[in-house]
Amino acid sequence: MKKENKGLQKFTDFEQIKTKEQFIELKKTDEVKFDELFTWLLDKVNEANKKEIPEAGEFDRYFNRLERAMDLRKFGETPEENERAISFYKRDRWYVNEAKIKHCIHKAVANNCYLPNNSTIAEETGLSRVTIDKHLKAYALNNYKKEELDKYESLNSMALNKLYQIGINQSNIKALTAFINFTNSPKGVVNNNYIQINNTKIDNVIIENLPENVRSQIEALILESL
Repeated sequence: MKKENKGLQKFTDFEQIKTKEQFIELKKTDEVKFDELFTWLLDKVNEANKKEIPEAGEFDRYFNRLERAMDLRKFGETPEENERAISFYKRDRWYVNEAKIKHCIHKAVANNCYLPNNSTIAEETGLSRVTIDKHLKAYALNNYKKEELDKYESLNSMALNKLYQIGINQSNIKALTAFINFTNSPKGVVNNNYIQINNTKIDNVIIENLPENVRSQIEALILESL
């Protein structure tokens, strides 16, 4: 009995439980305590996330341990449900890391006109150098990056709506031209410098030098075609 109590005592301090082996042993010994540890790790991650400047490596330290615990925790009745839960966690972790790194880089460039090195990013985010290096090197190839770009792409229609409103409400030829450009008008081939309709090229300089009544006629024709 004394030997069993001694074994349980070493799990009373959650700060000392760090390795995968310790998590496995705790789960076998006391599953209720293991669940308490999991909740405690979630709280520590959330606390670190709320701090303006976490302690060096603090955020990563608890995130890494939480990930080890997740592999042992049951999130559903089937292996697929468990795998899905772990996948969601890893995605959420990527987004948190992404937001912290972006914010640090943006602040340094906007306020001080320099790109911070990875050590500076680590000091200001609570992430480790290893995580930052890995995140930046795998940035363009990461599946979550594609997911992020897909979200931004979903906003394209809102931007086009705003562009169209500006063109119509302000009789803005440039906005209407850009709108046709971005919506790939079938009546002309458009690039960044001019509109080509058949063999005729029309750029901004030509449009701005046209008489007001001619520009109005062009606008009317464009609106009629839309």
